[in-house]
Amino acid sequence: KAALVLSFMSKTVLFGHLKMFENSNHSRAEKDGVIDQLISVCERGLFFSETTPSSSLSRTSQQITPVQKCQINSAVLLNTLTQILLNNDNNTNDNTSSNPPSNVIKRILALATLVLSRVVNVDGCFPIDARDACYGIICSIARDSKDYFEIAAVADLLFSSAQSEVDTLKSRAGAALDAVLFAYTKSIGT
Repeated sequence: KAALVLSFMSKTVLFGHLKMFENSNHSRAEKDGVIDQLISVCERGLFFSETTPSSSLSRTSQQITPVQKCQINSAVLLNTLTQILLNNDNNTNDNTSSNPPSNVIKRILALATLVLSRVVNVDGCFPIDARDACYGIICSIARDSKDYFEIAAVADLLFSSAQSEVDTLKSRAGAALDAVLFAYTKSIGT
């Protein structure tokens, strides 16, 4: 049931209420409260399986368990939220930009990197679709060209995960690494 709620939130609620994230009548505190709650829901969904034995989270299993569905939908919801926050920031034309607070983006990035760090340590690997969404989060944040993360730590993680990743996600890991390294070269060039 949790997976259905997370999927509904990602596909319907967030996209149906994009105005909430724009400069509108909602106060910054209201927006930040909603965003904080969404991130907390995603965090709970991603790590719902902390007590699940790692054998049921097999990297190659064709059958997706309810826990894995919850993890996938949580990662997709987090990726959707990241896209909305960063796109809203980039589409703002006035001086009252609604930049997402850096602590929000750093928290999202921390969750994504924690999920991907488990690829390197095979002890609790997440489903492919969840990892794919996390690579998307890292790409989006890196391409936003703001100083949200420690380049070396994320690049090291991506090098390691690209080596350990399944074949279908190696190119995705490489694209995330490329975005991070491009952000780095862009930051030192300014």
